[in-house]
Amino acid sequence: MRNLLSAAVLAVFPFAAWGLPAGFTSATVATGLDVSFLCALGDGRILVNEKHGVVRVIKDDKLLAAPLLDISASVQSAVERGLLGIAADPDFAANGYVYLFHNDKDDHAYISRYTVQGDVADPASAKTLFDLGVHGAPYHHGGDVTFGPDGKVYFTQGNAAGYLGDAKTVSQNKNDLLGSIFRINPDGSIPNDNPFYATNTGNARAVWTYGNRNPFNLRFQPGTGLGYFSDVQDDNFDDEINEAKTGANYGYGGGSAPVAPLLAYGANGTAQIGGAFYAADQFPAEYRGLFFFGNNGNGFIKTLDPKTKKVATFESLAGDCVISMDVGAKGSLYASARCGDAASTAAGKVFKFTYPGGAAANRSEVRPLKASEVMQWSVSARGGLRINLLQAGPQSLEVRRADGTLEARAPAAQKGWMEIRAELAPGVHLLVWRAGSRKVIAKILSE
Repeated sequence: MRNLLSAAVLAVFPFAAWGLPAGFTSATVATGLDVSFLCALGDGRILVNEKHGVVRVIKDDKLLAAPLLDISASVQSAVERGLLGIAADPDFAANGYVYLFHNDKDDHAYISRYTVQGDVADPASAKTLFDLGVHGAPYHHGGDVTFGPDGKVYFTQGNAAGYLGDAKTVSQNKNDLLGSIFRINPDGSIPNDNPFYATNTGNARAVWTYGNRNPFNLRFQPGTGLGYFSDVQDDNFDDEINEAKTGANYGYGGGSAPVAPLLAYGANGTAQIGGAFYAADQFPAEYRGLFFFGNNGNGFIKTLDPKTKKVATFESLAGDCVISMDVGAKGSLYASARCGDAASTAAGKVFKFTYPGGAAANRSEVRPLKASEVMQWSVSARGGLRINLLQAGPQSLEVRRADGTLEARAPAAQKGWMEIRAELAPGVHLLVWRAGSRKVIAKILSE
């Protein structure tokens, strides 16, 4: 990746928005930051990583003075290394877990989990979930982390740009930890249904895709499971937007049956690395389901329609370099932006894009929904579930034991009856409905 990547609080104010569609407004909600990636919490807060190893909190669109977490003493942040990706657990409201991708001073990259209480993460709660091995090279670390619709943790690592072996060779080696996307369980174990679990060894069993150069912003569309990600390419190819597919080869370095990109876009060096699917109800209806993607080299934000594959410009942040995007609890789009790959340059910002006339934007609070407002259910004699969905639009369902252990998960994109084939043991279970940032939990009894 090129051009990636002390704090001052800034009141929310409009800035000159070049090219925003009619009806949208934009604001700078934080500046003076060493930003890398951000993620939105369901309670309205935004967590922002600073590359040198500090996690910050934006609350009510104001940057809190005190950090959520400071691990800067252990983080190696030179050039493209540092504290990069961040993701909140789907059950963050219950368990407070956040997941971080960070390069440490031992030249390894790690996925770690911390527990948040209030606006602070307890350093003693740290749990190292995955060691990506030695990657002391200055370039191509990837470093994004997210959750999939299957409840697994996905993260990316670049191919080290030739510093740790021929870049194309390592990208094509399925048993190598460079140039890949990975999939693990939230406790750090490796799922035995991963595509190369039986043929790879050690931590390489977590490899989910290969043939990547420097992949970023893997994101899944709520309710459908469709996944897109970006891959930054070299002098011979345009940067890519790809559909994420289990076990796929994305062709950097050749190999057999490479997957063609969905979109090859922009000249060398533009570095498309920020992305988010829009599934909220603040923006006009035509924006729902679109994939927003950013460009670190020239600052644009564009949309890609998964149905038509049409690309449209949403904004151009002249002089700012997009890194990461996420959709807030009330439906606004947040983006981190920063040019340059040195740490602590205090050049980073967080932007907020709002459609003031939208439904969610005008809510002072989001009213809690009742289970009876979103679904009806019945349990069969064998413990199977029939569910009548009462709400339209993308949504998902989970069945969990009383202790929170996941038993089944299903996307549900339409109203009406559906069936989850789960043989529930006798006792109390939890039926969890989600749509965007909203969640309803119902207790069900299997006899």
